[in-house]
Amino acid sequence: MIPSNTLDVIEQFSFNMGDYNAYVVTLDALEPIILSLKKLEEYEFVEQLSPEERDDICRVIGKFTHMTKRKIQVDQFFGRQFLDILSKCEYLPDDILKHAIEYERSEKLNPPQEKREKLISNKQLEVDYQKIEKEAEIKEISS
Repeated sequence: MIPSNTLDVIEQFSFNMGDYNAYVVTLDALEPIILSLKKLEEYEFVEQLSPEERDDICRVIGKFTHMTKRKIQVDQFFGRQFLDILSKCEYLPDDILKHAIEYERSEKLNPPQEKREKLISNKQLEVDYQKIEKEAEIKEISS
């Protein structure tokens, strides 16, 4: 909320924060905004969809939910496996462990940095995946 007399100096009135949007509003605009939001609550968008459209939406949401849970499950499995390997490293001979620690310190893993408002292209992900598949075939490690 800002005073009405400060509107001239404000350059941006909405901010996309990922999970929500933040809006700059004046005190005199607050009541009409609240009234319109209350009216939106009464709106029954889903009732206007055909059964096929509802089914399509549910299918996409269901598939996304399954894939998300499966990805988490797989990541947890590999996390446990990696932790098991790390715990076994503690029992290596001291000279080997010392050299391994030196190599570990010299390693650097830099996944791509996520930047706000930069879209991750589906097309580029497909191209990258195909490159990885071709490399695996060349090295004969694909199924």
